Amino acid sequence: MKNIVDREVRWKELLPLALIIGVVPLLFRLHLHRYTPDETAFYNGGGFNDLYSLIKAKALIFFVLIAIGIFLYQVAKKRIHLEKSSYTVFAGIYGVTILFSALLSPYDVAFGGLTDRFEGAWVLLSYLAIFFLCIHYGRQRQAVNLLTHTLMASAIVMGMIGFLQYVGYDPYTEGFLRFFAFPQAVWDTVGETVKTSFYSGVVGSLYNPNFMGSYAAMASLLSLGYFMEAVGWKKQRIFYLVVNLVSFSALVGSRSSAGLVGFAAGLIIMVLLMPEAMKKNKKQLAALVVAWAGMVVVMSMVYANMWDGNRLIQQDYLTLAVYFLFFIAATVLYRVIFNRREKNKVLLGITIVYAGLVLVGAALIYSPLQDATYQLYYGETQEERRAERNSEREKLQDVVITTEQIQITEADGDYIAFEIKENRVMALDAEGNNLGFDNTSPGHYQVEAEGYQDYELVLTKIKEVEDQIFATIPKFDIWVLIDKEGLSYKGRNHEPVQIDSPARFGFEGREALFTYRGYIWSRTIPLLADHVLLGAGPDSFVFEFPQYEHITKWNIRQPTYLLYDKPHNWYLQMGVNTGVVSLLAVLAMGILLLFQSIKKFLLGNKEDIVTITLVAMVFAYAAAGIFNDSVISVAPIFWMVFGLAVGAVNGLKQPKKAQVKTANKKIKKETHKGTNKKHK
Repeated sequence: MKNIVDREVRWKELLPLALIIGVVPLLFRLHLHRYTPDETAFYNGGGFNDLYSLIKAKALIFFVLIAIGIFLYQVAKKRIHLEKSSYTVFAGIYGVTILFSALLSPYDVAFGGLTDRFEGAWVLLSYLAIFFLCIHYGRQRQAVNLLTHTLMASAIVMGMIGFLQYVGYDPYTEGFLRFFAFPQAVWDTVGETVKTSFYSGVVGSLYNPNFMGSYAAMASLLSLGYFMEAVGWKKQRIFYLVVNLVSFSALVGSRSSAGLVGFAAGLIIMVLLMPEAMKKNKKQLAALVVAWAGMVVVMSMVYANMWDGNRLIQQDYLTLAVYFLFFIAATVLYRVIFNRREKNKVLLGITIVYAGLVLVGAALIYSPLQDATYQLYYGETQEERRAERNSEREKLQDVVITTEQIQITEADGDYIAFEIKENRVMALDAEGNNLGFDNTSPGHYQVEAEGYQDYELVLTKIKEVEDQIFATIPKFDIWVLIDKEGLSYKGRNHEPVQIDSPARFGFEGREALFTYRGYIWSRTIPLLADHVLLGAGPDSFVFEFPQYEHITKWNIRQPTYLLYDKPHNWYLQMGVNTGVVSLLAVLAMGILLLFQSIKKFLLGNKEDIVTITLVAMVFAYAAAGIFNDSVISVAPIFWMVFGLAVGAVNGLKQPKKAQVKTANKKIKKETHKGTNKKHK
């Protein structure tokens, strides 16, 4: 170990990692996945035609195995020495919890992953392997540059695909890329049958607009960092500028609030840790900010004309801009007050301007002026809009299903019961009086009594399900299974289930907050108590979450049979799937990197633009992770950047003899160069 000296890594050795960061996110190909026995509890049919995730999972594992083989060969040849640090300890804890959660999981998806996601134990362990390898490669700027430039080149392709989707043309289903993604038999029709663009935003090849947001936020920050570093390098600056604008257009096109939050968090890190670089590039940055603002306006106009038809700029952008200005003001003010260097009048002036903008923005959002701005934007006040939405359907207080009756109590106290027994159907009020039916057509029973005419009971038979009849009450989207055992609530696989009444934590009355994330989080947090040491198993969230909480779903205007296979929060996802211990281990790695970065760059008054940019990317993903899940489309990029950031911030600890040996080699090289110059 004492004689080990790290040799500079060669591009061939980094090729598998370069393919992971540059090619895997772009993969998009039709693959059939056959459901496992456990998956059939929620998914009907024999299998699922996957376009986004399965091909990426297979490619990721393949390239990771090659990368590990190359790395181990270099270690065996003593060209790389293994790092021992707190990061490897925490990563080891995370790896152990992943493995044992999978081994002890009661669900058969723990290793291969759930359909449509495929983020099982093998994929999670691949993420950790990428992180571990990149800790070692991160100390070499040559390796960092190769991998990050591969990502930027890939981001241009991803951004262009996203932009084309934004304006209504999808290369994956209508362009030449369909020849690689689909069988020849469907080349001519796939553009009409397969839609990859969401109404809410573009996806590229990343499955969901939110994942495009996380990806584009990291790519935008990366290109911005290199743009600031490449002072005087005209060609390189043009390349970085192109990457930045294309990536930012993908961020805007995704219309992902999570992506925007991540981008803002990354910018805050950059402003806080490298003020000198910001100062040197102030003119270029000002022009870039103007270009970003113009892009938001123009793309919002395109969106209004093509998709929505009634909005110019989403209020999300305006609200986020105010918060962003607030944090920028706070970080710049911090540098002015606590900066050990000479105070700067220009910086102070900028701070004052930002503070003024923050006050104006706060007045618009938090003062009585907010109602006026909201009404100007939407054409009606918040109260009017909320009342209009809530009046569209009546709310439920309780639903009870016995073997013979479906008992419904509305929020205003109204009650009705449908009784089905001995081939007879009846509608009863609270006193048990028969309300009568008008049998409008076979299987359709309309309640006749005054005040109950909006109730209807429909009996149906599903062809592929034998010996069962289903009853539905359309008013409240209640589906009931009728078999020889009597009545029961119908599960997604046409099997009897119980209506859930789960424990909840927080968000009472505010379940619709953050696009209904309030509902998911409030039901997920109590699950953590049952998964402290080990989770339910990688990708097993769908089996643990209470899927049949009919009443609350109806009242918050969510589809009652909507399946929740992820919590829309990376941290809760880890806590349930692999355990709270694994969550704490990952958080410890992130907190350690943050403290070390603050110590080195903020308190130490040092600047390394590329390294700080990597750190900013890590925390951009982490901030977006409050609203986004880990997904195979983007997570490998994060874990690679995370490892590179750790390696770049800390460097690897080499034995003293190795350091001396390296220093002697450098001295010999410099002496040799000097001798050659003299001879010349």
